[in-house]
Amino acid sequence: MKLVWNFDLQSKQLVGTSAKEVSDDYVLEDGETFIPPETGLLSPIIFDTDNQKWVGTDTDTWLKNNAPKEKLSDEYIAIAALAKQVLAIQLKG
Repeated sequence: MKLVWNFDLQSKQLVGTSAKEVSDDYVLEDGETFIPPETGLLSPIIFDTDNQKWVGTDTDTWLKNNAPKEKLSDEYIAIAALAKQVLAIQLKG
């Protein structure tokens, strides 16, 4: 048995998070590869068809693209801090 990984034909992006198991004599279709993505790659994970390897996004780009869209307001942070203090007082009894 072998594992087959799927990628989108246009974007070359990994499809799904797991491989499918196939027989040893399975013939790959378009958008499939026997090459597994390396552990630790950040999304989007793209299959480089020229070099026959998976390429992930670098950490800085991933963090930039996945950062919270809105900054928490100072008021929200202050209220959360007060709620934490009240909870701590209540727990002390």
